[in-house]
Amino acid sequence: MIEHLYNTLRNDRELMTFAKQIAGDKWEDVVQEIGIVLCAKTEPELQKLIPYYRFWCIRTMSNMISPTGIIGRKESKIDRNVDVTNLFESLQDTDASEDIDTAKQANVILDTFTWYERELFREYALQGSLRKVSLATKIPLMSVHQTVYKVKTIIKKKLK
Repeated sequence: MIEHLYNTLRNDRELMTFAKQIAGDKWEDVVQEIGIVLCAKTEPELQKLIPYYRFWCIRTMSNMISPTGIIGRKESKIDRNVDVTNLFESLQDTDASEDIDTAKQANVILDTFTWYERELFREYALQGSLRKVSLATKIPLMSVHQTVYKVKTIIKKKLK
């Protein structure tokens, strides 16, 4: 029964399209989580699901991706794929001298921060990811995230 319901989900184009729409690149995770939820259900519970299975799938996917859902809760806290180069994404169409000037301005702005904020941001620029900074410094990931986000936001505002 579980296998049949899961295969129904995987073979239903509309449900797969919906999963891709609400979850983006996490759509496969959402579909796999539905499989886990199905495995946890008893036979009588599965029988009750059959009449409204499609609705149940859509509702469950929405719940999973919401900020309090199993996937949304993990992903909403931190953007783990932050690229340091995004700080200067608007500079790609400019010449090298403007890039150097902007980098100098950013360093001047960076020098106004506390030692902790400045060094944590520099470590982030070197390491390239929040998780690597957290592991290297033994500082909790959320603290690293909050500090780096704050510094990036202020630098971006002052550069504009």
